[in-house]
Amino acid sequence: MRRPARPALLLGTLILSALLFAWARPYDPQPWLADLAALEAGAGAAFANLEWHVAHGVDPVALHRRTDSIIRHADSDREARAALRTFAADFHDGHFAVVRPMPAWISSLRDRWRGSSDAAPTAAMSGEEACAAIGYVDDAADPSLLTRAAGYRALTTGTFEAGVIATEGQLAMGVIRIGTFGVERFRAACASAWPRVRDSLAHPTCGGDCQSAMRESAGDVLLADLRRAIDAVRAAGATALVVDLTGNGGGTEWADPAARQFSARPLPGQDLGFVRHPHWRAALDSDAREIDSALADASTDAALRPPLAAARAALDTALREIERPCERTALWHEGHAAVSCRQLVTGRRFTTGAVPYLEAGIRRVRGASLLFWPTAYHFEEGAWHGPLAILVDRRTASASEQFAALLRDAGAAVVVGAHTYGAGCGMTNGGIPLTLPHSGLEVRMPDCARLRTDGTNEVAGITPDVNAGWSDDDDVVARAAKAAVALQRVFAASLP
Repeated sequence: MRRPARPALLLGTLILSALLFAWARPYDPQPWLADLAALEAGAGAAFANLEWHVAHGVDPVALHRRTDSIIRHADSDREARAALRTFAADFHDGHFAVVRPMPAWISSLRDRWRGSSDAAPTAAMSGEEACAAIGYVDDAADPSLLTRAAGYRALTTGTFEAGVIATEGQLAMGVIRIGTFGVERFRAACASAWPRVRDSLAHPTCGGDCQSAMRESAGDVLLADLRRAIDAVRAAGATALVVDLTGNGGGTEWADPAARQFSARPLPGQDLGFVRHPHWRAALDSDAREIDSALADASTDAALRPPLAAARAALDTALREIERPCERTALWHEGHAAVSCRQLVTGRRFTTGAVPYLEAGIRRVRGASLLFWPTAYHFEEGAWHGPLAILVDRRTASASEQFAALLRDAGAAVVVGAHTYGAGCGMTNGGIPLTLPHSGLEVRMPDCARLRTDGTNEVAGITPDVNAGWSDDDDVVARAAKAAVALQRVFAASLP
């Protein structure tokens, strides 16, 4: 009697057959050229920094021709796939990339290892369980570079590493290390915030709005932890403060309220550029509906009504602007001169919302976050009010650059170190998804741009006021020593 085939053997045979078929299939460039067309169309519609990169050296026509030629003359899908990935890499933009999607089974294993799941947290869960379920982790950031400087003394502060470097004379430098602005990297902060969020639950499960509240509450826990670190360095006798952002690749929006705790000066929000795209139309429509609701509510404070009405009128202008079409296909074939419009809309919004700044009095009015979203967080403006420096390096990026730019452009801090990475603004509300039709490759691109006081796109990076003089040959001790010397000179000049 003939035995039935074993399932494992049958599965192996099917996989081998599929691999042999893929290997034997002749290469066809046409589907890959269609992917290139989709990539160019998507970038033209949604890549916020495209115009800046073209103005600063990227030749879109040459890039198209080279990628097109590689695909046409390739011998395999692998070469064509690499050409599309190189297309994005040639922009050297930290938020623009063509990537392979993570296989579902790998994603499942990763989530299982982290303890996260697709299920929403429930009121029955502990803080650790609830935060793990939605992907919060506790990643230990690298220690401050300045821990290796001579005279460094560590302080016990909790979440954020802090210390003091004693020097000759009147100067004692406080050091606070912020290794990331990713709230989801602080599971302990999320767990601390969970009881308050859980107690406010209207349903047994914590859905989208609840998880947003968790993120804000966790951000508040971190802001309080930062204040404790500031208090600790002040109590230890620090007369000046360094915020170490070296290696900080960015994170979430709480970088803005965090920056405000390090200066008593008003920190105006930056001009926020956004792309002409339905993604942003939906975001602006949502803002308009919330303001309309507040204006229709009889309980809305009288002091808030005039700025809300002005913000609503500004939204109408922005919505009309976003509806203006901007055809950019010619960019890849005829160059920038062939495109008469700009995809990036500027001068209509701020990184802080409808207004760049709100005085403390009106910030306390219920609903003020509709105008100035940092008010959604509980920050203490000017928790530190002495001389301030921000230490940065080539790996300082994204939200860290926003933190540095806010303080530097307001004249509240001196930036020391090396030119930052230059990632700038990233994705809002999950970004604008694009999957290439043939290969299934995913395209990630920034849909916003932050413009500094002088009009510079933050994607250009932050140039330090004082260069630390690091070289590629420096080890960590040499880098720490050079940074400490540069910082001491900066602060010595600020002392009376």
